[in-house]
Amino acid sequence: MTGLPTQDRGKQRVVGIIAFIVFLVLAPAICLIADGNSRTVLLEERLSDSGIKGVAVIVDGEEKLVLKSRAEAENLITWLKTVYPAEPDAVVGFKETVELTEVIISGREAVDFDTAKSLIQPLVTVTFSFRVAVREEVPFLVEVRKDSQLPRGEQKVVRKGAPGEKIVTYQVTGENGLETGRVAVAEEMVQEVVPAVVTRGSQVMLASRGSVVRLYQPVPGGVISPYGWRDGRMHEGVDLAAGVGSPVVAAAGGTVTNTGWEDGYGKIVEISHGGGLVTRYAHLSSIKVSVGQAVSERELIGLAGATGNASGPHLHFEVIVNGRQRNPAGYIF
Repeated sequence: MTGLPTQDRGKQRVVGIIAFIVFLVLAPAICLIADGNSRTVLLEERLSDSGIKGVAVIVDGEEKLVLKSRAEAENLITWLKTVYPAEPDAVVGFKETVELTEVIISGREAVDFDTAKSLIQPLVTVTFSFRVAVREEVPFLVEVRKDSQLPRGEQKVVRKGAPGEKIVTYQVTGENGLETGRVAVAEEMVQEVVPAVVTRGSQVMLASRGSVVRLYQPVPGGVISPYGWRDGRMHEGVDLAAGVGSPVVAAAGGTVTNTGWEDGYGKIVEISHGGGLVTRYAHLSSIKVSVGQAVSERELIGLAGATGNASGPHLHFEVIVNGRQRNPAGYIF
């Protein structure tokens, strides 16, 4: 058997020695690495087993609190949605962005469930949204027609109106149990409206003695002071007996042109009836109409009193034709 040359055998011996030395150096390091990996795995298992892993509640990107488990965190969110009363079919959520994220914690950083409830409630706005159907009354309109056979300012009901009914569906929204918005999204008419029809007089009233114009006496009391000269001065109307608070009605249909206080007259109402005819009601204790208001014959316009220069409660009533006072006796019936 032919052996290796002496030179080759020497090289082989050197390589073996070097390999042995490398083994002696690296073996402990390899063992340390392997042991370190084992220790890391064991540590993570111990962390997991000891409950140090938790779940953080994030509100609008900011960590607010940490609980020990996801189950507790999810129960907290479920509880928060039930804090405020809501309709059975309401969609409940949060105004803020609420997220759950797993974190590594120490035992003292996590809070218990009851503490978490008291901490999270002020930080989150609970929203709700639902739809509701409501029956609503629809008011009727009044159709006005002119009638040349009726004196101007008077009116007559031809057909009574009747309200309709509709079902309106609303989208209702709210926060923390309080309604914040309501928008109609659909409606259905279930009963049609019946418009009222009223005829309004357009006949021009001629304000002169002997005409067909007649005025209703505004209070039932008799004349206590007539039209004419009294105590050296002209009394330009008639005084009719009426106690304080007695109803005063319009002598004819027309439009209220003046209300308020006039020296001597006290509280007054003036009504224009068309054709140059105006009636004035003075010494009132209360005024029940406003300027521009249309009134009908015998409609309440005020209450009798003793305001202004009055010796006692009564109604001072004037008839004015084309700017001049006339004797009301020629017009009252």
